[in-house]
Amino acid sequence: MPKAIADLPRRYLVKPTLSSSAIRHRKIILKEVAAMRFGPEFAYRPELGFDLPLGEYLADPQFVEMAESLLLPGIKQRGVLDWNTVSTWWNQRSSDDQASAGRLWICLAFEMWARQFLDRDFPFNQ
Repeated sequence: MPKAIADLPRRYLVKPTLSSSAIRHRKIILKEVAAMRFGPEFAYRPELGFDLPLGEYLADPQFVEMAESLLLPGIKQRGVLDWNTVSTWWNQRSSDDQASAGRLWICLAFEMWARQFLDRDFPFNQ
């Protein structure tokens, strides 16, 4: 008996397909169980994303402190992203411009990633 999903034969996990509806052919076991429990309309619906509460993150005092002391200086020093644009987005973060907030979040997340994987410096889990 398999100890983990990864031990199951591939044919139980993914159906081979050449169709454009390949999304329906992933997560086979999970979708079949979900269909039995919640119905096929739920199990086979299109995948949905979810919104992050970026306004709350960007206004949180602890996050602001971390961004201003670590992330923003890192972005400026690294020189990969256009500092003037990132700085403008940071200064305008209290507006309801979700597009700019999303772009700012990507820049901050990139700097967190760079600190962890390029610099091997990850102070964020303290």
